[in-house]
Amino acid sequence: MGLGLLETLDFRRRQFGVLTPIRSPSVVRAVRFGGLRVLPDGTDLGSLPPYAQ
Repeated sequence: MGLGLLETLDFRRRQFGVLTPIRSPSVVRAVRFGGLRVLPDGTDLGSLPPYAQ
């Protein structure tokens, strides 16, 4: 199990990029999006509003 930060989102290509320590995408079996907003340095930007989750 690992955590990651959503970096890019391309609806046209149906792809997204994630900043994560997981080295191999082949080991990923599922992705669950959360409602926290965090910068790569760990700065907490708060939660997404309920309608955006």
